[in-house]
Amino acid sequence: MFRKGNHWKKRIDIVFDIVNKLELFGNNVLDLGTSIGTYAVEFAERGFKVDAIDFDKKAIKMAQEIAKKKNIKINYKVGNISHKNNYKAKTFDIIYAGDIIEHLLPAELNSTIFNCYNWLKDGGYFLYHTVPTKYDVIFHKSFMWVLLIPVFFLPERFFKYCVKMTYILYNILFIFKKGMTFNRFSKKGIHCNLQTKGNFLSILNKNKFHSMYNILCTTKNRFKKGLQYILFKNKEYYKKDMFGIAWKSLPEK
Repeated sequence: MFRKGNHWKKRIDIVFDIVNKLELFGNNVLDLGTSIGTYAVEFAERGFKVDAIDFDKKAIKMAQEIAKKKNIKINYKVGNISHKNNYKAKTFDIIYAGDIIEHLLPAELNSTIFNCYNWLKDGGYFLYHTVPTKYDVIFHKSFMWVLLIPVFFLPERFFKYCVKMTYILYNILFIFKKGMTFNRFSKKGIHCNLQTKGNFLSILNKNKFHSMYNILCTTKNRFKKGLQYILFKNKEYYKKDMFGIAWKSLPEK
């Protein structure tokens, strides 16, 4: 289940390194989009009281069977995380959203982040991970990165501008291939809402969260090879994974 031998181990390690820094143990946790309960079980085995939700009935059933075999208690629920009435306000100390952000259309994502703020207790933490990030197609799924070789030495803000222009060009070329832009095409797929750090932090800020910590990295070893990695490994838009923590502030006295 936990796929300890591949990228899941790295993701789990990073998430719980963050959790350990918070020094919160035995607290109420909600695992959003839990699927078969990978992170829900990880939290439960570390002493947290865990609720977990997913819209997929089959996945929840499998998650329940796994929890039963491991003799751990997790309150699983079938539900749509963009619906506010799933949980009462100020229920959880921590909400974890792992590998779910990229699967939610913009309106759904905004509603979900709003709900998380509502479901968290004052002073609670919203932890998240999302992969892939917005410009994944340029660096990891096409040869468009070759066009960026002449500008890899530029300062970050100029390099980002070049990446954005390359992305526009890719969208134009994609029209000839598929009859629509890549943007429109991707919104019909499983990864329908790819993020940049700046965009996601703005969504958190819009929903009253305070960003405490955000890191961009590449967890899969197969993307840490080749010329593009050598040239772009320190560039924000090259990195595939984004992890972070946001905080719901305490009310002013």
